[in-house]
Amino acid sequence: LLYPHRVERLLVLDMAPVAYNPTEPQWEAIHTVVHAMNALNLDVLSSKRAADQMLARTVTDAGMRAFVLMNLVRTPRGGFRWRVNLKAIEASLPSLCAW
Repeated sequence: LLYPHRVERLLVLDMAPVAYNPTEPQWEAIHTVVHAMNALNLDVLSSKRAADQMLARTVTDAGMRAFVLMNLVRTPRGGFRWRVNLKAIEASLPSLCAW
């Protein structure tokens, strides 16, 4: 990176440049995960373990939950927040699928 002061964060997305059918199982799984992340009540979480237990109700893959929970971080006041912009990701899913 030649100008690191110009970049605060960087997302690298590795996907084939083709359109996907939103009813394909992989895309339905992505929607399920994003919806489950949005459904977590971050105000009442006491730990990542509690978040994992809540996510497990809809996201059965433990590896996927572990990956998702890497983006759940503590706030300075001891609560939790998502490191990623979950609203933007959710809003962009149709565009990503359509490529």
